[in-house]
Amino acid sequence: NRYFRAAGGIKIYHLDRWECPEADLLNARALHVSQLLLGSETAAIDLSWANVSRHGDYALAHSHERTAVSIVYCVDPGDDDPMDPLSGKLAIVDPRVEVCCQTRKEAMTNPLMPRMGPGSMVVFPSVLVHSVNPYTGTRPRITVAWNIDKDVIPGSPLPKPETDRYSAPSR
Repeated sequence: NRYFRAAGGIKIYHLDRWECPEADLLNARALHVSQLLLGSETAAIDLSWANVSRHGDYALAHSHERTAVSIVYCVDPGDDDPMDPLSGKLAIVDPRVEVCCQTRKEAMTNPLMPRMGPGSMVVFPSVLVHSVNPYTGTRPRITVAWNIDKDVIPGSPLPKPETDRYSAPSR
């Protein structure tokens, strides 16, 4: 487990090791979709995790440089907030996505924010810059995510805590 407000809240890693039939089914679907998209007979999970976001949690804009496919599955979107309709929304904010650049080709002016209800799965290239808006609900917002490539990638997909790029510098 790791908790960091700007990394989306609580993360519970390695869904593929949970030994849970429901998690196994989600992993199989994520791998199969990735094989189809990659045009490959193989696919390997580099990292998977459940994400539990509570009030105030969000994820900074980032991309995943180790893999080709990223997937987010919505277990529970949490509470809607009539005062903040963007609360907890996944946002793809990348100038390589045409819909994000409606005014000028190179200027990102419109984030792509897919609707995600329970059971929704969003699949996108790992290199696309994405974030999650601050969540303002009271019930937890729960998602599951994967980073997948054609083959197993050597090395750990997680930085060591003392070198975690989101950690505050030591004084």
